[in-house]
Amino acid sequence: MAGRRPPRRFARDGEVPVTVIHRDHDEIGGGTNTLDAAQAALREQIEAREHAETLLREAQATIRDLQTKLAHERLDRDEEALNAPVPSSGSLAKP
Repeated sequence: MAGRRPPRRFARDGEVPVTVIHRDHDEIGGGTNTLDAAQAALREQIEAREHAETLLREAQATIRDLQTKLAHERLDRDEEALNAPVPSSGSLAKP
């Protein structure tokens, strides 16, 4: 097997020089850490969603209460209509 290549050799600690490059913070975001900004924005979104969900639950509870009150009013009205005295035909006609 003449075309066989030698096994790969990976670098070990200390064999490769490492250069650390510091970026100027003014270029990235005016001195603010973008990760902190993203986390703060995420927290704001989570709080806004939780607030919206709370408002939704309160609105749904109000709707249920109002529907219940409306149903009771309709039942009372229907019951009053059934129990109302029926006028006789003689009392309606006046000469």
